[in-house]
Amino acid sequence: MSKIIEQIEQALTEQDIEKVYELYNGFFEDFDSKKDLEELIELAEFSLSIGFLEESRRAFLLLTELEPSESAWTIQLAQIMIENGEYDQALSVLYDIPSTDVNYPAVLVCQADLYQEQGYLDVAERKLMEAKNIAPDEVSLDYYLGALLFEAESFSRSQSFLESYLKKQEDELFVQQAKRMLVVIAIMEDDFEVVEAHLEDMEMSELPTPLLLELATLYTYHHHFQKATELYAEVLLRDDEPWDAYYGLAQILQAEGKIEESIEQLEAILSANPFYVKAYELQYNNYLAQSDYKAALALATKEVEYVPESTDAVIRLATIQEELDLDDDAVMTINKAEYEQLFDPKLVYLKARCYDKLEEFALAAEAYKEASNYYGDSIDFIMDYAKFLREDGKREEALKVIDKGLTIDPLNMMLVELKSTFD
Repeated sequence: MSKIIEQIEQALTEQDIEKVYELYNGFFEDFDSKKDLEELIELAEFSLSIGFLEESRRAFLLLTELEPSESAWTIQLAQIMIENGEYDQALSVLYDIPSTDVNYPAVLVCQADLYQEQGYLDVAERKLMEAKNIAPDEVSLDYYLGALLFEAESFSRSQSFLESYLKKQEDELFVQQAKRMLVVIAIMEDDFEVVEAHLEDMEMSELPTPLLLELATLYTYHHHFQKATELYAEVLLRDDEPWDAYYGLAQILQAEGKIEESIEQLEAILSANPFYVKAYELQYNNYLAQSDYKAALALATKEVEYVPESTDAVIRLATIQEELDLDDDAVMTINKAEYEQLFDPKLVYLKARCYDKLEEFALAAEAYKEASNYYGDSIDFIMDYAKFLREDGKREEALKVIDKGLTIDPLNMMLVELKSTFD
């Protein structure tokens, strides 16, 4: 290790940043190309490794001036420029390297990184494929292509390149990253066996929190509750606001039939963070499972208060209001939502049912007619609409609605029985 690097490391250990910059400035001011070249090379790479990009850039720029034929320095300089968002400058220095250069595949990789940073994923892919054609045995190119295609959401192709990389790789450079992406792809495809295979030799501590949460969700779906609980516990240890982990644990408790414990967990979440929207629906279903409709009503009212822009929240509130025969309140909830330009066909259907029970028949007829545009194939809606039309004295229209339902489900005994009442 060179003397300058030892001195910089010592200053960093002592947290003397001013001293660090003094050492850098002193080195560059006293630099002698005849005797300090090797030290400059070490300093350039060391500075890059510790995140001192400007100092590393200065060193590599000097190296490109001293050894203009050494393309490795130009490529490193371009990578630093890309890191700094200096895309035009990076392209400019890279174009000076001819395609006959031994490091030209690395030039193409650098260009691909540049275009990927700018969002031109198709151009980046072409650059990497060109590099692969030149250097087909370069294993890292499989990883770069797999990672790029993963970002482009071309998951089947990404999987192919990543698996190829893992089969051919000889070191651990990108192994964990490749496995993590393959795990995510397997999660998205709900391929539980592939997930398990990739996780066998991966430590939980190596997995980022979002992936832990995805895995826990998958384990919960497959009823591996103990493993899911372990993953959520890891998230709780590392996350300052682990609402998703607490929510996941509440889901597991609900799935295990421990409704009271799930309720307590969700109450704690909503008490600390009433804007955590997902918790409301799960808690609402907990209350319905216990037939505690008053608690469900109170919760739905609170949800609409905190997230008034949520159509689902309005639907839950109007639904429980109608269930409790608070039809006036339900209509007010729906009309307010419509005034605020929140729309869902379920609200139209609910309004029709409420007006029907309130004996506001003209308004009910209007709402049922509108709802029929969305629920014309729903047997439940057809039953409600036909009964309303019959009670409203429109027997022929009711029969037409029933007959339509029977064309959809000819053996539906509820419709057959309802039709028989018209004889």
